[in-house]
Amino acid sequence: MIEAGLLEETKALLNKHGRIPNLINTIGYREIIGYIDNKYSLEEVKVLLKKNTRNYAKRQLTWFRKNSEIKWNIFPEKLKK
Repeated sequence: MIEAGLLEETKALLNKHGRIPNLINTIGYREIIGYIDNKYSLEEVKVLLKKNTRNYAKRQLTWFRKNSEIKWNIFPEKLKK
């Protein structure tokens, strides 16, 4: 994410919109803003990005599993391709 321009994108969004809640509470932007504010080093940001993204994915899976309307279609033969 960082190599793809997340820092530059975050700076541009901050310049255009300021510190709006949707920006400062979004995974990725939140950590980069911490870097911009000298709260985190770039290495710490990379660790936080991985951890927070992983935790978000876990929460999504938990939500999906609890939703009885969702039907999981897993076809092992297609996964091998």
